[in-house]
Amino acid sequence: GYREFDGPEDYDLWLRAFERGCRFAKLAEPLLTWRDSAGRLTRIGSRYAPDRFLALKLAALLRGPLRDERPIVVWGAGPIGKRWSQLLREAGRRVAAFVEVDPLKIGQRIHSAPVVGIAAVGSLTGSLHLAAVGQRGARERMRVAATQMGLVEGQDWWPLACAAQPCPSRPFLGHILVDTITP
Repeated sequence: GYREFDGPEDYDLWLRAFERGCRFAKLAEPLLTWRDSAGRLTRIGSRYAPDRFLALKLAALLRGPLRDERPIVVWGAGPIGKRWSQLLREAGRRVAAFVEVDPLKIGQRIHSAPVVGIAAVGSLTGSLHLAAVGQRGARERMRVAATQMGLVEGQDWWPLACAAQPCPSRPFLGHILVDTITP
């Protein structure tokens, strides 16, 4: 259940449930619709700041897929990938490489890690791949590319942040699209 702490309690509950074996799926149609507003506590409260979500996700990754010290490859050399690289460094983990599609970024170094194109992923065997791109549709493109390379989602690669979040300054109708939760 929920625990008392200064952070986003729903997200914490979902991460802990996942660690204990619950799995989630996205449905095509909403189960619940609600009106969101710019003044909602989760939009303005400090306990729901983006860094609080990142800290929870990083802690869950360190307890889970990152616990075995595999080399880390971050897909995305933009602001989200760089932020994850910084968080990983602060946690004592080093990014071995960034994977990028932008030809202007390929060949550069970020936080001392090389930026390589998708064609180089085959040389990064044994690595844990973390998808950290903020473009809509990026997760599905990465899923296709990773599958073609023999990487298994939830084992060899994990999506971290792949879709732009709704703008907190504009109200929107939110949907809960969760299917079954199985232990």
